[in-house]
Amino acid sequence: MTDEQKISIEDERRRFFRIEDLVHLTFRIIDDTELAYKTDLLEKGLVEQFMITSSLAAVTADMSATLRKIEVNDPDVANYLKSLDQKIDMIGRAFMVDEVNTHDNKASAVNLSASGIAFHHENEIPLGTNLEIKMLLMPSNAGVLTYGKVIGNEPAEEANVTDIQVRVDFTHLREEDRDLLIRHVIRKQGDMLRERRVARENSDIS
Repeated sequence: MTDEQKISIEDERRRFFRIEDLVHLTFRIIDDTELAYKTDLLEKGLVEQFMITSSLAAVTADMSATLRKIEVNDPDVANYLKSLDQKIDMIGRAFMVDEVNTHDNKASAVNLSASGIAFHHENEIPLGTNLEIKMLLMPSNAGVLTYGKVIGNEPAEEANVTDIQVRVDFTHLREEDRDLLIRHVIRKQGDMLRERRVARENSDIS
């Protein structure tokens, strides 16, 4: 197996890593005609205000290797570029604060991966229904707009919860947003593993 094949397999595995998470979530049902129109805009790179921070994060990720090289040769220039990046990020976060306040949507418990999402809803949504989904990831405040198809409705696993768990597969997601979700999921997994390790160590000490 070549190194390229190993990398491809590892990337595919990461797409299906799943975590329990809290995100600001809104969605709406759309028909095939609107889906075609919206995904065409997405593929042309015509992003909405909601997607500003995720687009900025993708640019920052692309620049990271170049910035490391600059840091070796000219630390002052590198620090200046980092400061500019932070200022731009602050502007993007301000947009996202307005977006959250406008929709007044509270954080929702979801099961999330780079390939799909499951969330609680009071009613079943018919299988095959197209959804436009907006997610605000925390704590990065990165907004992700994606389109998906309902693939399942199941009773919630939690006791005393009457909501339905709706499962959705992402059908249209920008590659940079998929990379962002992969990084988000891996970072959250790392945080959970560290918390478990600390709790276990504290338990052993006591």
